[in-house]
Amino acid sequence: MTAQMTNNESGTELVVSEPAAEVRVSVDSENSEMATWRKVVESATDIISDLPEYIGRFFHQNGSLISAIGWLIVALLGIRVLSALIGTINGIPLLSPLFELVGLGYSIWFVNRYLLTSGKRQELSQEVNRIKQQILG
Repeated sequence: MTAQMTNNESGTELVVSEPAAEVRVSVDSENSEMATWRKVVESATDIISDLPEYIGRFFHQNGSLISAIGWLIVALLGIRVLSALIGTINGIPLLSPLFELVGLGYSIWFVNRYLLTSGKRQELSQEVNRIKQQILG
């Protein structure tokens, strides 16, 4: 078996000779690589040029979901900041017991004002229903 490579203007040609048969293979590697590269660049250019349209369509189709996720993130950040603020305030030596006393005093007032007698409980129930009606319509 003998192999012979020749270069000509159309590419590289490999000739393999055997006593019984001869096979010729023509390889045009430079042109095929350039064509592949052109296709990749053209495809990337098309995608990039249509990107604003894709993004606009995505936001239009999923606007409420994106809005809900945004509000959820804002709420979580707000809770995180509030928690840090309360932790900082509770770290001040005299304020923590003072806040506990204020909370205890408010709880005693609320029980005395709304929960001790049935008439006051009904008044509280009516007030809650009125507020619920205003919110829900």
